[in-house]
Amino acid sequence: FIDAVTTAYCEVAPEKLVNTLSPEIHSILTVPRTGVLSISVLLTIWSAMGGVDSIRVALNRAYDIKDTRSFWRTYGLGIIFVLGAAMILLTVAALLVFMPVILASIDRYSPGFSANFSLLDTLRVPIAILLLLLGLLAAHRFLPARKQRVRDLMPGVMITLFVWVLLALAF
Repeated sequence: FIDAVTTAYCEVAPEKLVNTLSPEIHSILTVPRTGVLSISVLLTIWSAMGGVDSIRVALNRAYDIKDTRSFWRTYGLGIIFVLGAAMILLTVAALLVFMPVILASIDRYSPGFSANFSLLDTLRVPIAILLLLLGLLAAHRFLPARKQRVRDLMPGVMITLFVWVLLALAF
């Protein structure tokens, strides 16, 4: 495999460059990197927490609320929201992107068996939209320093969800 990568690289790059980079390519493809994944996960969570914190600050400003919660409380809330949002968005992606591919594969290789998944195929989009709605509602309810009533949040959350779905369809 490594030789194939190097050979393919030789076909598009100058030989001197290939000779210089070949040992590094070999090192990247063969030497196990322990600890890199855990550091990457932590850096990803930390970066995403910055986004959650920006949303928290924006919601506090939108609702004209002064946040008096401790750093540790908002930090913990950020971690919870990053992990929760990751789970929700991965589930939505699985329902909207991967589920049709899986169902098409089942239908291709086992046509009679695919009928067992017709309810899931019918409900996958409404379930995905419901998950997005719940995630948006949770963000608007718990990220600001003061809990808002669901009744007061629903118009903004519904508009956000509607625009999100429209943009996703346009994309």
